[in-house]
Amino acid sequence: MSNYAYNVHKSINVYTTFFLDGPSITIQTVEIVNETEKAVLTAEVISNPLSNVSWYRGSNLLKYENSVNTTNLIIEKARCTDTRNYTVTASNTVRVNVTSSVQLIVNCKYICSSQINTAIKAFRSLKNSSKEIASIIGEKKVFKMTHNYVLHLLLY
Repeated sequence: MSNYAYNVHKSINVYTTFFLDGPSITIQTVEIVNETEKAVLTAEVISNPLSNVSWYRGSNLLKYENSVNTTNLIIEKARCTDTRNYTVTASNTVRVNVTSSVQLIVNCKYICSSQINTAIKAFRSLKNSSKEIASIIGEKKVFKMTHNYVLHLLLY
């Protein structure tokens, strides 16, 4: 009886089925960090075969990886100007250019009016655009620089 079972087993063909699948991306849609902290944007890419992945800030390519299922974009010290949307794009032989986005929000440090006034004085000594810059930020208030790039440029 065991010989028969052996012969039957030898004659059985074992087939493994692989399904081809285009990429799907799982990503956290918002990431919030404090200024100067490390920002880690992570995406999981499910596909067969594995996908090639690109990270973009606007139209600027930041990172490219071949044949991955997990990808990270790391910003070592987040700055206020890093606040924006980042796009991850995945492609394989089944489907190309599947995209998903994550919004990075950088909580920026408060700037007191004396720092702003010092910056204005420094820019007044310049010949070009000093009056325009001074009129934009000349208010004596405490500012939180989340989306105010003019202040960022003055203080860095």
